[in-house]
Amino acid sequence: MKKEARKGQVTVFIIIGLILLVSASIIIYLTTLRKVEVIEEVVVPPEVKPIYDYVTNCLYEIGSDSLVLVGTQGGYADLSPERVDTRDITLTPTAYVKIDPTNTFKLPHWFYEGEDRTPPLEFIQKEIADYVNNNLQACLNNFDDFRPSFEVTALGSPKLTSVLTDNDVVVMLDYPLEITSGGKTTEHSEFITHLPVKLKKMWGLAKAILDAENEENLLENLTIDLMAMSPDVPMDSLDITCRPQIWRLDDVEKSVQQLVRYNVMKIRVKGTDYPPFLADESVYEELSEYDMEDINEGRFPDIPTPRDAFEYSRMMIDPGVGGVEDMVVNFVYLPSWGMDLNGLPNEAGILRSNAAPGQSFLKFLCINTYHFVYDVIYPVQVRIFDPSAYSGRGYTFQFAFPVLIDDNDANRETFGVRKFQDYYVDVGFCEQAGGDVVEIKAIGRDAEGYLMTSGLKDVNISYHCFNQRCTLGTTGYNMNAPGRYALITALPPGCANPIIEADKEGYLQGKAQLVGNKLDIEMTRLSRKNVVFEKHPYRKDAGLSQNSEELAMGDTVSLYIKLRGYPVAHETFFTYSYGDNETPTIDLVEGDAQYDIDIMLHNYDRFVGGYKARNVTIKYSDLEGYEDAVFHVFEYRPRPTQSEDIMDMTMFFMDEGYAEDLAPTFR
Repeated sequence: MKKEARKGQVTVFIIIGLILLVSASIIIYLTTLRKVEVIEEVVVPPEVKPIYDYVTNCLYEIGSDSLVLVGTQGGYADLSPERVDTRDITLTPTAYVKIDPTNTFKLPHWFYEGEDRTPPLEFIQKEIADYVNNNLQACLNNFDDFRPSFEVTALGSPKLTSVLTDNDVVVMLDYPLEITSGGKTTEHSEFITHLPVKLKKMWGLAKAILDAENEENLLENLTIDLMAMSPDVPMDSLDITCRPQIWRLDDVEKSVQQLVRYNVMKIRVKGTDYPPFLADESVYEELSEYDMEDINEGRFPDIPTPRDAFEYSRMMIDPGVGGVEDMVVNFVYLPSWGMDLNGLPNEAGILRSNAAPGQSFLKFLCINTYHFVYDVIYPVQVRIFDPSAYSGRGYTFQFAFPVLIDDNDANRETFGVRKFQDYYVDVGFCEQAGGDVVEIKAIGRDAEGYLMTSGLKDVNISYHCFNQRCTLGTTGYNMNAPGRYALITALPPGCANPIIEADKEGYLQGKAQLVGNKLDIEMTRLSRKNVVFEKHPYRKDAGLSQNSEELAMGDTVSLYIKLRGYPVAHETFFTYSYGDNETPTIDLVEGDAQYDIDIMLHNYDRFVGGYKARNVTIKYSDLEGYEDAVFHVFEYRPRPTQSEDIMDMTMFFMDEGYAEDLAPTFR
C-alpha cells in the first residue's frame, strides 16, 4: 500500500514538473513575441488619400534626410554646438573625427577615454523622430498646395516615433487632422512610411566590430607590426657602425601615417562581402598551424605561401555575427585627421642612436644601438555599406574609434588623449634664456596705412627651435633707440638660427629666421569687413540670373575661405542663418591676394545652392574704402526634390563655371 502511495506521489511530481516546464516555455515564447515590433499598416479612406500621400511623402523625404545624417555622424542626426546633451562631443575636438574641411559634420568616437559611447538603438530612433518632427512643418507648408480643393485643419500637435526593424526603418506620425473636401469632412491621424534601410542590422554589425576590436586589439597590433617592419620607423637595432643615426619624430609620424593609410583599407570583416583572397581560405588555415617553433626546427608547410597570407592572419576581424553577407565594410584613415605620436627617448623631437666603441681587439668597430618606445593615437573610420538599400541606390552607416598604443603595446583600457605626453615641451628649456641678446622688430602698416619701419608695438614674439616653442615677450618702446618699438631679449641656447614668430591682432602671423643679433619681421595687415550674402536664382532651363535677393526665412549659409600663396595659414569658417542678430565679419589681406572660397546654402537644412571657386583674386583696390564684403551664391529654383534635379544642382555647384559671375563684391 505504501509502495503504491509512493508511486502516486512520483506521478504527481512528474505532472507538476511537466506543467511548470510547459508554463515556462509559454512565458519565454510570449516574452519573445513582445520584443518583435509589429507595425500595423494604416487604413486610409479614399477621400483623404491625397493628403495622406502628401504627408507620408514628407515623412519619407525628411526621414531619408535624417538617415543620411545618422549614417554620416555615427547615429547622431544633430551635433550642432547649441545642443546641450552632446556638448561632451562637440566641445571636445578629440572626441570626434572631422570628416569634412569645414567641420560641418562630426563623426563621434564610439569608444573614447576607456568609455563605450555606442549610441543605443533607442537613441537613434529618437534622433530620427526628432529630426523629422523639427522639419515636418516646413515640408507640409500648411497644406497650401491643396487649397481650395481641400481644407486641412490640425486638431492637435504632431507626435513622431520611429522604429528600426530587421528590414527597414519605420516612421510613424500621430497627427489629428480635419480634412474637408467636396462638402465632406473626415478626421484622420495615423500616417506611416517605410524607409528601405536595414539600419538595425548595420548598427548591430558596427557594434560587433567595435566589441571585437576592444577585445582583440587588432588595429593596435597591426600598427605595431607595420611600424616594426618599416625601415623608416626606428624601434630596436644593434648595428656595427660608428656613425650615429638621427630621426625626426615628425618624419617618423608622417611615415606611420602613410603606413596606416594604405594598410587599414585592406582590413576585411569575416562574414561580410569582402574581396576574395588569392588562394582558398583553407590554405591559410593550414598555414596557420605552423608557428616559429616549427620553422626553427625545420618543419615547413608543403604548400606555397600566398602573397596575402599576412592580410589573412593579421588583417581580418571576426565580429561573430551572421546574416551580414550582403554588407560591405571599409576601414579608412586619412592623414588630415591627424595623429598623436611620441617616441622615447627623444631630445626636442629628435631620436638618436647610441654609438660606442668596441672592446679589446674590436676597438676599430663601433656598436650602434637604439630602442625606442612609442605612444600612438589615431582615429579610424569604419564604413558599412548596404548596396540593396533604396532599391539598389545603397546606404552607408559609419562610426569611428581611436587606435591606442601605449609604450609599443595595445592599451584600450587606461590609455587615451588625456594621458598622452607630446614631445613639444618647453618648460625648463625656455627658462634657460641666457644666450645671445637680440633685437626683434615687427614691421607693418598701421591703421592709417602708413608703413611703420620704426616697428609695431604690442606684438607678441615667440621662439621656435626644432619642436620647442618659447614665448619671448612683447615689443615695446626701445629706450636705446628713441622712436622705435622692438623687443630686446636673451634667447635660450641650442639653436644657431631659430625661427622667430610675431603675432598681433589684425595682422597675419609674421615668421622669419634669425641670423645675427637683429631681426625685422614683416607683418601683413588684415582688413575686417562685414559679411553680407546675396543669392541669385538659377533655373535649369533659364540659367543663372544676375538679379540678386537677400536671404529669406529658413536660409542658412556656411562659408569657408582660405588664403593662398602665403607662408602662414589663414582661413575662416562660420555659419550664418537668416534672422541672426550678429553680423558676421571676415579678415582679408589688406592687399592683392588669392583665396579659395566654399559657400553652401541650405534652406531648412536642405542643400539648395552655394558658391565654389579656387584662386579668387581680391585686390586692394576692391577693399579700399568699403565696409561690407558681399558674397554671392546661386539658389536652385524650384527647390530640388527629384534625384536628377539634385544631381544637376550638385554638378552645377562643382563645375564652378559661374565663379566669375558671382565673385565677391564690396560696398
